[in-house]
Parts: sequence; C-alpha cells; structure tokens
Amino acid sequence: MQRTAIVTGGSNGIGRATVRMMAREGINVLFSYYSDEKARDSLLEETSKAPGKVFAVKADVGSKEGVQAIFEAALEQLGHIDILFNNAGVFLNSTFLKATEENLDRTLDVIVKGTFFLTQKVAEHMIANEIKGRIINTSSAVTKNQENQPLDYCIAKAGINVMTTGLAKELGRYGITVNAVLPGAIPTKINSWQFADSKIRETFRQGSVLGELGDPDYIAAAVMYFISEKARWTTGVLMSVDGGFTL
Repeated sequence: MQRTAIVTGGSNGIGRATVRMMAREGINVLFSYYSDEKARDSLLEETSKAPGKVFAVKADVGSKEGVQAIFEAALEQLGHIDILFNNAGVFLNSTFLKATEENLDRTLDVIVKGTFFLTQKVAEHMIANEIKGRIINTSSAVTKNQENQPLDYCIAKAGINVMTTGLAKELGRYGITVNAVLPGAIPTKINSWQFADSKIRETFRQGSVLGELGDPDYIAAAVMYFISEKARWTTGVLMSVDGGFTL
C-alpha cells in the first residue's frame, strides 16, 4: 500500500524540504500552509514529477477549524494516514518584558494546541485502522538554551518535548512511534527577522561547534530516518540536529 503523510507548515523551510524528500521516496503527501500561495505553487510544481503525489491545503493549524480542515483534506486526498509531521510554527519577535497576551496565545495555539489536536485526530485514525504509524514533531534547540530567544517560543517548544515523550508511552501499545527533532540555527522564513541581523547570524554560526549554520535538509533527513523501517524500534527520542549548539 502507498505510504502517506501529513506535513504541517509545509510550504517553506523545514516543512518544504521534508515534503520534497518524502515525495522523492514515493510517499504521497498533503502539506498545509497558512498564507504563502506563491511558495505553495512553486512546491507543487517542483514535486509534480516525483514518484509520490503532493497535495496542499490552506489552513490555520492554530484553530480547531484549521485542524479539522487538514485532517479532512488528508483523508480525502490520501485515503489513509501513515505519517504525521507536526512542523507548523510561529516565531514572533518579542522579549519577555514586552511580550503580549496576543503573542503568547498565538504561539501556544499554533505550536502546542495545533500539534495536540491534530495528533489526537490522526492517532485515533491510526488506531481504528490498525496503522502502525509514525508521528514526528519539530521542537527546537531553544528548549535547552533560551539565551536571547523569545520566551513564549521556548515555552511552547518545551511543551512539544513533553508531548513527544508522553505520547510515545501512550501510543506505543498500538505500534505507533512518536519522536521529535530539535533543530539548531537554521535560517527559514519564520525566523528571517532574526537572521537579518548580521551580528546575530554570526553569533549563531559561531555557536555551532562545526562553525556553520544549519540547512532545512538536515532536519528533513532526520525525519526520513524516523519514518524508515530502521527506526521501527525508535520512539520517545528528542533528537538534536543543531551542529553541536547545545553541547
């Protein structure tokens, strides 16, 4: 049977790199995006000749309606769901003393609540259909080092770590694995405001023991490991892919 996957936040950055890799491996993918229709169209074009079919749905994973739209679109386009990559996120420019309730709510809604409720729906589907699925979450190296980072984002990603290990225990009895990737400093669309500062960019580069910034493909490769047969016995893992930033 053709393997299938949902990738949230799939039009740019890490999500985009993962959609490409999955499609090249013959996996049918539905990715969600929030607003970037140009990126959506270019990704659909880029993967149009891949062995795996790629579909897109516009949805706000930070709302119940958006979660439902993603889930329904996946069933309609894919038929069943083998893989869920919870990757959608927001990274708002704020400090603790200047943080607003609106920013905190938005960050928690997208990263924590969106991941929680979409995973709930997909897990129910996997269990009902006896699918030994794979669930992967995008966390962050900031859960280990919060210096100069938006605290609301750090808190949300820490929640992803707890969710990952907790779900690994709860869903393991059904043969479902749950893991997370913790990226380091990788320039993407959502953190472009931070990397636009050359001093900050250089600080991040020097923060890697390898002396270089990361690339979305590095994270996509980790996701591909977690969905491979070689990772059948791997669950509850928080994998740092950060160039040694958190050593």
